Amino acid sequence: MWGQFSALGSALHYTFVPLWWGFILFLDGILFQRNQGISFISKHPNTLIIAAITSMFGWYYFEYLNFFVLQNWYYPDLHLIASPFTYVWSALTFSTIWPSLFIWYNLLRTIPAFTNKYRSGPIISLSFSAKVIVAILGCIICVITSIWSSVFFWMVWLGPLMIVSVTLSLLKIPSPFSPIRKGDWSCFLLMGLATLFNGFFWEMWNFWSSPNNPNYWKYNLPYIHEFLIFEMPILGFSGYIFFGAVCWVMFILLGKTFNFSTHIELVK
Repeated sequence: MWGQFSALGSALHYTFVPLWWGFILFLDGILFQRNQGISFISKHPNTLIIAAITSMFGWYYFEYLNFFVLQNWYYPDLHLIASPFTYVWSALTFSTIWPSLFIWYNLLRTIPAFTNKYRSGPIISLSFSAKVIVAILGCIICVITSIWSSVFFWMVWLGPLMIVSVTLSLLKIPSPFSPIRKGDWSCFLLMGLATLFNGFFWEMWNFWSSPNNPNYWKYNLPYIHEFLIFEMPILGFSGYIFFGAVCWVMFILLGKTFNFSTHIELVK
């Protein structure tokens, strides 16, 4: 994807999917070795497939949100793919997001120093009224993010996260935030770290991929577009922490809605 291999012609434009699915399988192999032969491919391939399908449609929701914040990210090379095939190919590239995050999360859980460190944090247990207030605040954040996007663009992940998490809690459906009632922050924080680690590879492979990659993206982030790591401003990486949690709670909500398994924790 980085190379200027003219002999391959337009085939270079389609390297994103094999690159990322190759990486996902590589990570799953490491998980297999570190977790007594238990990984998504070896024991739960259906969960990985469902995560890929959810990822394809789920990312379009984030593209919808991006419309309201005046395209905090955009794709200058998207014209490289012929129009009728653009959305099909984009969906295939988006299929890699949820699976990679879920495998990274489990890889981190194989490291006791990470898991144990975050199991004794502050205990937070919200009352019914507090949960309703959080949900209302989430709705308000969604509104003000779209109206005053130049100021509140950085909250684009927070509103949906608050709304979906409270919805799961009110429906008595476990989520990454449920263990916080007992002071266990490991689920939420390890998913945040998993997304940060994966984000490094997203940004690294993206940085040198233009003009061969139609999915190459750039950022348009007011006020903080300084001190770039690849294309991403360093402060922008903080959004990855919340992005991973949003992906997880969306997966859980969709699983309960369409009756599929959302059990992604493979490490005991």
